Amino acid sequence: MKKTLIKKCHYILTLGVLLFGSLFTGYLVQPVSAIDNTATSFMMSPMYEKISLNPGENYSSSFTITTPSQATSDFHYKVSVQSYYRDENNSAIFEDVDGRGQMKDWIKLNSPDTGVLKPNGYAVINFTIKVPKTAPAGGQYAVITVGSATSEVPDNQGVNIQESVAIGYTIYAEITGTTIKQGEIIDANVPSFLFSGKISGTSAIKNTGNVHSDATYKLQVFPLFSDEEVYTNEEKPDTRLVLPNRTVYNETTWDETPWFGIFNVVYTVEFEGVESQVSKMVIVCPLWLLSIIVLAIIALIIWGVMTFKKRHNA
Repeated sequence: MKKTLIKKCHYILTLGVLLFGSLFTGYLVQPVSAIDNTATSFMMSPMYEKISLNPGENYSSSFTITTPSQATSDFHYKVSVQSYYRDENNSAIFEDVDGRGQMKDWIKLNSPDTGVLKPNGYAVINFTIKVPKTAPAGGQYAVITVGSATSEVPDNQGVNIQESVAIGYTIYAEITGTTIKQGEIIDANVPSFLFSGKISGTSAIKNTGNVHSDATYKLQVFPLFSDEEVYTNEEKPDTRLVLPNRTVYNETTWDETPWFGIFNVVYTVEFEGVESQVSKMVIVCPLWLLSIIVLAIIALIIWGVMTFKKRHNA
């Protein structure tokens, strides 16, 4: 009786998986074409720097801009200096917030603020930061922006449109003195059940100090009945820079999450000596498979009831 019941249940489940699986396969992949912007493209190296400065100190540095060898014309550029910060949604803004953008006025360009690069050419942008003796302790932020001169590019209909590109070299400076490095982990979470998507840990961290600092995020995934990791980023954890008086939301994801499985997940967040760790069992099960399982259970119950009635009536 039990063996027959198990065989029928397995048969119903297998049939359902094959049926629904066939409906969810065979998607068409459309080719994606790249837009050729070689007339206005360029690269910057490095993209940012973190430094510690003393009041009254002069600090000099530089970065390089280059154009690709396949560029189709000369690249005309201009250089400007702006304050830098992040708004409440963590989007870049170019203004002085709470006095954290004063460094814009301390930066002097030692290279021309305009120039022209040939294809496969390069230019070094030199600058000096002259820190006032009265500079406040804590974080100061600025960005040196390199932008292309506006050019006219014809669209598919032959109409000229304005096109320009810009890249920013961001400077994160810590002015020595009475600096405060502290923060709090507002939230850390791992979902227990996934119908679709990837296993991930999410968190929110607030910097309550007066200088920027890095938050680190670690994700470990284990099979249900094993201590051997199937995924971990412990050797190279995710990091996010958090500016003073700002909250940063982050998601650390296992990109190769299978479509079905049961796992033990450990998500660890660290910021300024504070640590939060979440450990959960996570079930990954597509909605269509869950529907099949539910239908199979219902069919099994109905079959059991009907079998019982037949035997009882007999």
